Amino acid sequence: MADLWAVEARVKGCDPQTRLNARGAASAPIVDELQMRWESELTGISGKSKLAEAIRYGLSRKAEFRRFLEDGRVELDNNSVERAIRPQTITRKNALFAGSEAGGQSACDADRPTMFAGGGSRDGLTDSRTAFSKPA
Repeated sequence: MADLWAVEARVKGCDPQTRLNARGAASAPIVDELQMRWESELTGISGKSKLAEAIRYGLSRKAEFRRFLEDGRVELDNNSVERAIRPQTITRKNALFAGSEAGGQSACDADRPTMFAGGGSRDGLTDSRTAFSKPA
């Protein structure tokens, strides 16, 4: 897998056709070898193991895994998306563990500048303090 990311590092920022050409020459053989190795390894390990489960998962999604080899616009992984949504998911998880009415109040107060930083109107929005302080 490290070899695949090395190819991606070399073509990062290039136009889609250049990425596609480089992937066809360098990444496609790596993917082919990797998938053949998964198939051969699967026969030698316990079918109930976590490794076998992971290999079967990968093999059942061959087409999805190979998509980056067919379209230069597609990324090898979704790390950029994961990084982009991380602040929202962390805030959501932290709100679950406010712990008390006071904790919920603090969480709402801390989030308020972020919520309205764009100058958006408060009309039509539920007051999050009220929503957090109501018993479930």
